[in-house]
Amino acid sequence: MLTSRQGHPPPEIYHRWVAYGLFSSHSRLHGSSSYRVPWQYGEEAATYMAKYLDAKHSEPTNHIVGSLAGRSDQALQSNKKGHPIQRAMFLEFLSDRTTHHLDQQYMLGPSLLVAPVFVPDGEESEYYLPTGRWTSFFHPARTVVGPVWVKEVVPIDEIPVWVRPGSVLCLGPPGKGRPDYEHAEDVSLQIYEIAEGQSMSVEVPVGKGRDIAGVIKVERKENVVSATVTQGSVGLSAVTLFANGRSLNTTVDKETKTTTLRL
Repeated sequence: MLTSRQGHPPPEIYHRWVAYGLFSSHSRLHGSSSYRVPWQYGEEAATYMAKYLDAKHSEPTNHIVGSLAGRSDQALQSNKKGHPIQRAMFLEFLSDRTTHHLDQQYMLGPSLLVAPVFVPDGEESEYYLPTGRWTSFFHPARTVVGPVWVKEVVPIDEIPVWVRPGSVLCLGPPGKGRPDYEHAEDVSLQIYEIAEGQSMSVEVPVGKGRDIAGVIKVERKENVVSATVTQGSVGLSAVTLFANGRSLNTTVDKETKTTTLRL
């Protein structure tokens, strides 16, 4: 996680690059001659970093489209197939020629669009959302229908992260404070703008080596969305459906194999 390799970067740059770094495939505080720990930059820096660390720690079974699961599973897919975790936009949207020249935003896995902020605080950032209804990762009540260029002033403690329509995210419990835990326990399943007739299978990794804890099948038929543990053991704690700009949520007993939500 680089915040200018030389010297001591100002707090504004530090905040922006911490957000950028923690929504990358590899994250570390790094400098050639100065400490980059957050407490060198005040209480705000520590608070901002804690927010993004908590998001990253909850993501091990994250970034899912179709059968591709999470950051830990994305690492397995990268190892097996050569798919980069952090990828240029055109790799996911080849037919959208606008994405062929975008160099200030990227996809993290197939599901998350990340648009780091490269302008001074108070100035407008601009980024592009391809076709479909995109949902803000941090503010899911906010949706935007693409294709569209978005211009906005991004607060210093924010980074634009958008969830691709047709995605399923499996999030770990918040507040863990560490990335190494049982990834298949207390899983919160989040389903985003799944289309009628769409079906996908999600592999949930154990989090150690190549082992898979279980498989969840998600499908929508006649406006009923179901999530079923079809293989192995996955402890679902909640299922949230985001559809047409609104959300439906239900808690789940850990022994439950199938959960349904009706639109």
